[in-house]
Amino acid sequence: MADDEQQGGGHVDERWIVSYADFITTLFALFVLLYAVAISSANDRIKIWRAMAVALGAKPLMGGERPQLNNPIAKGARPSVKRYHDRALARAQRALEASLSQYPVSGVSLIADEHGLTIRLAASPFFASGQADINPAEKPALDLIVAPLVKLPNPLRIEGFTDSIPISNNRFADNWDLSAARAANVLRYIVDHCALPASRLSLAGYGPYHPVAGNDTEQERARNRRVDIVIPALSRPPLEKATANAR
Repeated sequence: MADDEQQGGGHVDERWIVSYADFITTLFALFVLLYAVAISSANDRIKIWRAMAVALGAKPLMGGERPQLNNPIAKGARPSVKRYHDRALARAQRALEASLSQYPVSGVSLIADEHGLTIRLAASPFFASGQADINPAEKPALDLIVAPLVKLPNPLRIEGFTDSIPISNNRFADNWDLSAARAANVLRYIVDHCALPASRLSLAGYGPYHPVAGNDTEQERARNRRVDIVIPALSRPPLEKATANAR
């Protein structure tokens, strides 16, 4: 009888081992999961968290993000205007997207991120080779670009770029000269068609520097020949507007 009680008591005392083993196994699985998440890409991490949320009975949304099938960034579209908090710039981007849909082969593209919006003009439609005068056929598309900029309080920076092949004509000394002249002509067009204070406008000519592609093929060089209208996002209202609201 004493031996039975001792054996029975031994089984009761050893139950903690089962709970401890379960705890260690769960902890190990957690560390494995955290390691897998740490070495995964951003999209894979989102999928992992969503799978965990569904398994735990939560809605398949993590951090306010949309489901993967409805996520425009996951589909390769332009980043959403929600990535920056400049409402005026967000409205301008939407207006530009709607307007430019009328000119799908205009050579104009929009690039948006948390820093602001870049309106990219491919050089081949807008300028003849080695020239800086704007192609008259592209001015209707340029008018659509200028229109939403009228109400923007943001500064505009016009940047010109070329490919790496040296220019060979008597009008421009080098690619720097050509890129600056193209940027200047776009800036003058904006000034003539948009009542923006000159103090908010600037330009730069980068020549063959700061390429967005290689320079080995004609397709790559065509991507590098461009004029960018860079519109930085405002993190706060302009000083004059904020002062007026405070009165």
